[in-house]
Amino acid sequence: MPDRDSLQFAILGPLEVTAAGTPVTLGGAQRKVLMTVLLLEAGKAVPIPRLMEVIWGDSPPEKALRTHVSELRRVMADDKPPRVLLRKGAGYLLDGRAEQIDAERVRRLLAQGRRAVDDSDPVSAIAPLQEAQSLWRGPPLADVADHPFAHGYAAALSELQLDVAKTRIAADLSLGRHREVIGDLRMLVDRHPHDDGLRREMVVAFFRDGRTENAAQACRDGLEALHERGLDSPMLRRLQEDVLRGAPSLAWAPPRSLGRPAQAAPAGSGSHQLPPDAPEYTGRDTIQARAHAVLTDQTALARGTVTAAFAGKAGAGKAGAGKTALA
Repeated sequence: MPDRDSLQFAILGPLEVTAAGTPVTLGGAQRKVLMTVLLLEAGKAVPIPRLMEVIWGDSPPEKALRTHVSELRRVMADDKPPRVLLRKGAGYLLDGRAEQIDAERVRRLLAQGRRAVDDSDPVSAIAPLQEAQSLWRGPPLADVADHPFAHGYAAALSELQLDVAKTRIAADLSLGRHREVIGDLRMLVDRHPHDDGLRREMVVAFFRDGRTENAAQACRDGLEALHERGLDSPMLRRLQEDVLRGAPSLAWAPPRSLGRPAQAAPAGSGSHQLPPDAPEYTGRDTIQARAHAVLTDQTALARGTVTAAFAGKAGAGKAGAGKTALA
């Protein structure tokens, strides 16, 4: 029989409860409403009158709440202490740990990702943010979305989802993945046209991808959308000026976590030990272009996987004649 530690609760989509990986059948709509309210207030005692009002409105049937609580305990094998569904004072409390509830897991993962981004370590931010995004299975509270009590909670959970997406985009931009995030940014800006923070990230992504006109247009679109609501964004206006003058502050710079600057060479080393320049060099342009493409691949740089190797045979022809190749 599963114990309380094997229970997992999911509200980021349709309500799901599993015990040791096996889905738990909760029952009808009223029982799902009860479980959802307790999960949204996990760790807090929800007063019985509040539960009855949410489930039945003004005329709750007698003893019906106790029946639903008993059935939930039965299907979760929660009929013996220590219980996860407790009676506390004049209310009921769901005593689940944060790692057992998907929304709480997302909050912890988001905090972890934010700390990494704030510490200029976007590489370490990606994994927790990816995990957080994977926990969404659809609109939050999907089973009870039509209930008035759910509206505020659903809006807060949707805001949480947006915060995760914003933090993930910030990490990707720090890693030089400008082109990769443009599609997600377009979608998010379409959904949240008055969010000037999202608009700024899209402008920066366009600019760093060499699409200056798209960046300027994104600024204009954002200012126009805000103007329609009687709002303004000094930040977007300054950003528009920076785009038009090609401000260096918009350019990408590798975060500290991608590596330390090379240390100065000790005295007597370095350029003094290099061989003399070749008097003649043939075919430099092609290999130079290929080397530049490899060594400026920002995604590979972020993973720390860039390797350039040269192979060839010494003394088999004049410089640049094809003895050496980029591997």
